[in-house]
Amino acid sequence: MDEKETKEIIDLLHAINNKLDASGIGLLAEADASNRIEELLKLLMEPKVIDVIYKITQLIDTLSKVNPLTIMLLSTLISCISSSLDINAVANAPKATLMDLLNQLNSEDTQRVLGLLLNAIRQSSACINNIAPHQSSNDSSSVLRD
Repeated sequence: MDEKETKEIIDLLHAINNKLDASGIGLLAEADASNRIEELLKLLMEPKVIDVIYKITQLIDTLSKVNPLTIMLLSTLISCISSSLDINAVANAPKATLMDLLNQLNSEDTQRVLGLLLNAIRQSSACINNIAPHQSSNDSSSVLRD
């Protein structure tokens, strides 16, 4: 929701309030109804409120683009590995040698995790290329000189 849409909603609420006042329905309803509508309109016109509404809509838009199963999988993985990353585990991390690493690479589970990581890296690279197309070499060289 952008500022224009927000302004249109506020204008619509103003129009409704004016029609209620003009028709006298506001008098028949609760005595504070007209004042409450005006207070609500004033609150909605506050820049901080408009900013919060905008940020919430952006967050909802972003979340709608993410596969819920992916979020659940990431949450499960984080909770699963969190015990290996607590403060004591980090402070007392064992030393590993190159041979330890090479031996671990023989594990099927390690190979599967590395495969997932490589797929994620490839997909990220493709996404980055789609988001920010490569600049010409002249543009990048001028940036480096500046």
